[in-house]
Amino acid sequence: LFLPEYPEAALSEGAMDLWEMCRPMIADPDLPRKIAEDRQEDIIPCMACNLCLTRLFRDQPITCMVRPWLGHEGEESWQIRPVAQKKKVVVIGAGPGGMEAAATAAERGHDVVLFEKESRVGGQLLVSSHGPSGDEEFRRLSNYYESRCRKAGVKIRTAVAADEKAVAAEAPDAVVVATGVRWEVPPIPGIDRENVVTVKALMQGEAPAGKRVVILGGKGVGIAAAQFLLHRGGHEISIVEDQEKVGRDVNASYVWRYVKKLKEGKVRLFTSSTTKAITDAGVVVAGPDGAETVVPADTVVVATPQPETSLVAALAGRFPKVLTVGDVARVRRVHNATMDGYKAGLEV
Repeated sequence: LFLPEYPEAALSEGAMDLWEMCRPMIADPDLPRKIAEDRQEDIIPCMACNLCLTRLFRDQPITCMVRPWLGHEGEESWQIRPVAQKKKVVVIGAGPGGMEAAATAAERGHDVVLFEKESRVGGQLLVSSHGPSGDEEFRRLSNYYESRCRKAGVKIRTAVAADEKAVAAEAPDAVVVATGVRWEVPPIPGIDRENVVTVKALMQGEAPAGKRVVILGGKGVGIAAAQFLLHRGGHEISIVEDQEKVGRDVNASYVWRYVKKLKEGKVRLFTSSTTKAITDAGVVVAGPDGAETVVPADTVVVATPQPETSLVAALAGRFPKVLTVGDVARVRRVHNATMDGYKAGLEV
């Protein structure tokens, strides 16, 4: 690491001679400069999600989960520029999409208030950080966003479930709804049983899991729950997924190894299948041919999040501009949320 304008950063004899980086420099091209200036908290952390690599191998423009403007550096409409007229902006939800929107809007010069119903910012990043194999890195991303928001002057209000009244009290010129998902249970018989829990409750330690666990939903959220349980050990796990394959929304660079771990952990996969009921005997699963199987279950984990849209309709029409960001628009992945957030921050 050597920057001519920062001679004090030159490495002394016996230290590192060369530091090669690829993905971290895609996530933050200014990384060496920020280190030289002792601004580690400003570094946009690469999450090693391999979104860039996956798109590269498919001859698609490279995109980045944590730097939405990648590839648009030369386009004026993608740049954060000071605004001609300062506005009051309210952002509801401090997940990655909401924090990206809040930080971007504030960096342009707007007066931004960020509401978060939980006691900490981070949203699903905090839930994901409880997973194994380095998933605690998601806390780095949450910490980066929080630091960026605070430095930009965003007023962060945690433990506040914003409603119409709270938003109206701010008299905003624009509202960004980034309320994410609700862990709503599917309408099937027996879903209200005491042994039915959500992925969020499971991974945050709010709900115990018995020996036999059936996970309803085999997309990325369900696979994350299975990996969490496999890492902890002592569970017999089954996944029920209505599509032909599990992990259809997971990055192709990773899904194969996740499926491999599921097989090594003897996780039973019921694909092209639907859950018909939850009974004392277990989960009643209908296969692709309609035949029903009872899968024994001490704990049933709901891994089918739905968009939390309750505020969207209530706020629409009441304020000059109402935008939706991330999962509240449609349940997707983190890079979709950060892209939505960045665009919303530029639009307000």
